[in-house]
Amino acid sequence: MFLRRSDWILTVSLFVLAAASLLILFSSDQALFRQQLLWYGVGVVAMLVMTRVDWRPLVNYPRVMYGVYAVAIVLLVATLFAPPIRGVRGWLVFGSWQFQTSEFAKIA
Repeated sequence: MFLRRSDWILTVSLFVLAAASLLILFSSDQALFRQQLLWYGVGVVAMLVMTRVDWRPLVNYPRVMYGVYAVAIVLLVATLFAPPIRGVRGWLVFGSWQFQTSEFAKIA
């Protein structure tokens, strides 16, 4: 049933663009290709998990939604105190991992 409800044009377009970008990376930098391939794999797994979870019940609970908004605002305010990366204060750094808080805020 999951496969019948999928938007195949969007899904195929996404994978064609990902394959094209991986091909370009493979021809230029092997190490970057492996790293990007790993992150594409993580993204595909996250996409599959997100499609299997029914998020509609969470929207009916205002406290959950206010909590998500509050976390987004706290993260956005935290970027004011973070050191700039390439001249931009839109990132939080956790060790070797960088997180752009505005992307979470878009979802919230």
